[in-house]
Amino acid sequence: MRVLLTGLAVAALATINVGAPDAIAAPDKSCVFTISMTSGSEVNNLDFTVNYTAVGGDVSGTQTNPVCARALPGQAFAVFHDDDAGHLKVALIRLTHFSAPVPLAGCQILYDTTKPEPSDFFVTVTNAGRDGDDTQIAPLPVVAVTNVECPGELPTITTTTTLPDTTTTTLILGGDRCGFPITDGEVPAASDALAALKAGVGLLQCDDCVCDINASGSVGASDALGILRAAVGIETPLDCPAC
Repeated sequence: MRVLLTGLAVAALATINVGAPDAIAAPDKSCVFTISMTSGSEVNNLDFTVNYTAVGGDVSGTQTNPVCARALPGQAFAVFHDDDAGHLKVALIRLTHFSAPVPLAGCQILYDTTKPEPSDFFVTVTNAGRDGDDTQIAPLPVVAVTNVECPGELPTITTTTTLPDTTTTTLILGGDRCGFPITDGEVPAASDALAALKAGVGLLQCDDCVCDINASGSVGASDALGILRAAVGIETPLDCPAC
């Protein structure tokens, strides 16, 4: 299902949480685990996987809509995808840089017998980027589950940030692959979504045939969101107009 957010004001981006329901009932044997970046600096986008097979339970919700919420403050998007086999994929983008220590997200998990501990979770960072570039952060930031509360509450974002003070416009060179303004892999990455998000607010230029994935006639937040969903493996149409 496409989400149309064309013309969304930049200030409104700070209030969007992707994949988080309006209200969460706390069932028996439920906990909320917090995922944080514990080291690393000056990044705009992150892709990582949380392995929770040692918990003996499952993240609440469905595969494409797990009970998770963004904790990263500012003008950011977060998308979550749970494979129902102990692995949760997360992709995050933010218009401005963020550095450790910073909370990234929180998710609700239902455990079988023993309350989980942070050490029961293992996080693998697969990509980190800055300013629209991809995989150029070395060493990769360290991301870990830093807290588990039972039953716990999902994070609520109340802070906002402002756009960078810049009038520079840079042309994104992405060929003519719809949804891939930066990378050239089999599926998009969070850096591709970040590029589309920046294009949507006028910080970058990106051809419609690369970034307008819903063929709406303009590049906006909905395109960034769609690319981010594709980055974590959620089936998402990439339907740009012809170049």
